[in-house]
Amino acid sequence: MVRGAGDDVIARAKRGDEAAWAELYGDHATHLVRWLSYLDHPGAATDVEGVAAEAWFTAARQVADFSGDRREFGGWLFGIARDISLHR
Repeated sequence: MVRGAGDDVIARAKRGDEAAWAELYGDHATHLVRWLSYLDHPGAATDVEGVAAEAWFTAARQVADFSGDRREFGGWLFGIARDISLHR
């Protein structure tokens, strides 16, 4: 697979570049919270903002293990958020 400009953002995020994280956050934050609010959460009402925040923290801790590009980052992040919401 040929990687594009989105890989630069991921590479910078892996180095801890705050601007790269701001770009990724801008790409996904609103959609993530909206998507989480539509999930069928088991048990009591889930704090979707809290789940989203925990997903971002988890992504930041595990980004070194991520091997996709900027486009694929969203699916990875949403998967993290889904797992968190299922285990709350």
